[in-house]
Amino acid sequence: MNTTTSQAMPANEWRDICMELQQFHAVFYKLWEIGKPLFTTDISTACVTFSKDGNYLNFLFNPDFWNSCTKYDKLFVICHECMHIILNHGLRFKNAEDDRVANVSMDVAINHSLVNRFGFDRKSITDSENYCWIETVFNKQKYNGQPVSDDESSEFYYNLLLKNKAKNKKQNSNQPQDQASADDQKPTTTKEPQTVDSHEFRKDGNNSSKIMKKIGSSLSKEEKKDLANKSGKQFQYGGQLAGIGVGSMEFLLDDSSTKIKRKWESVIINWTKKYLKESDCDKEQWARQHRRHQLLEPTMFLPSDMEIEDINLVKDKIDVYFFMDTSGSCLYLKDRFFQAARSLDPKRFNIRLFCFDTVVHETTIESRKIYGGGGTCFRIIENFIQQQKKDGSYPDAVWVITDGYGTNVSPEKPDRWYWFVSDFGTEHYIPQKSKRFLLKDFN
Repeated sequence: MNTTTSQAMPANEWRDICMELQQFHAVFYKLWEIGKPLFTTDISTACVTFSKDGNYLNFLFNPDFWNSCTKYDKLFVICHECMHIILNHGLRFKNAEDDRVANVSMDVAINHSLVNRFGFDRKSITDSENYCWIETVFNKQKYNGQPVSDDESSEFYYNLLLKNKAKNKKQNSNQPQDQASADDQKPTTTKEPQTVDSHEFRKDGNNSSKIMKKIGSSLSKEEKKDLANKSGKQFQYGGQLAGIGVGSMEFLLDDSSTKIKRKWESVIINWTKKYLKESDCDKEQWARQHRRHQLLEPTMFLPSDMEIEDINLVKDKIDVYFFMDTSGSCLYLKDRFFQAARSLDPKRFNIRLFCFDTVVHETTIESRKIYGGGGTCFRIIENFIQQQKKDGSYPDAVWVITDGYGTNVSPEKPDRWYWFVSDFGTEHYIPQKSKRFLLKDFN
């Protein structure tokens, strides 16, 4: 789809949405992160399309439609678009013989899935009664003697609607011509349900497996398992359309070829060992006799050199600062950020935790609060450290969790900075002498 006019979404609005999407599932946030949100008048509501190489997404919104939506509506629309990608609807319905029926079928499955499994409140969605739901699409129809379930796949709904359409067509053809004409002239009292978005993505028949494979590699096993459970019957359908395969979910859930990776917190734990010196040293002690002295009188003792393990701290307390970038692409690491800090022994380390965007905000392991959410500036970290220095001391370690997008920084001691860069991030602004780790290489 070619847009004749388009305008990028403001960065602060994009970040705000990032922070909100994670409450429904990390996969929505990750898809939004690699997408490019644009405003265009080429569509009436919303649409998702692929870049030419299939690596990135364009989230398209009609500006009037977008401005008419509440904040909650916008989140629902974005997650709706993401579900089309997750479920690989572009490929699955590429050969659909009836576009309108296909569009309605996809929306019924997605809308109920978002409400039933991902935590959306239907009553909080503006004009939700106009959208595609079981009751608005199938009315009181029954299937095998039971009301049509709201937990079926889009193919199930598609095949059922086609069957209904064929049945109605047959009934109309059996009516007398005069009666059929009279029925056609009767006013329609039932309002036809509308789809949440435009389904332009289907015209290209794009396979979203490539994008979902990329997304799947950055989801934890727990997040994948949760997504599999919430997908319900979306990939368990019969009567498939011609040429349709399982699609994106196989890459999202298949860990058979994934190499087991260590957790990135282990890097921090291993780092602490250099501040603990293990030495095998000979110390005089009186507890046990050396075997060469065993023939001496029992009342007589001589000191014995026994090899014992002695762990000495290099110094009393080690100063460690943790900084978390609160831009949207790092929010999913919030829990592990606090977990990493908790891995250090407070008896040996002075641990301070901070969030940062363009301002540094101190937080604690106990409160687990995250502050900020604006743009990202790395210089403020060094400025803050310089303000905190006492007697010329500099933290022994500065751990930074970020997507890497920010400003240049020139630390006084760059070799003490350790950077964890999130998926799809950049290392461009990281000082050469600093150590860097890519989270995609870890669990």
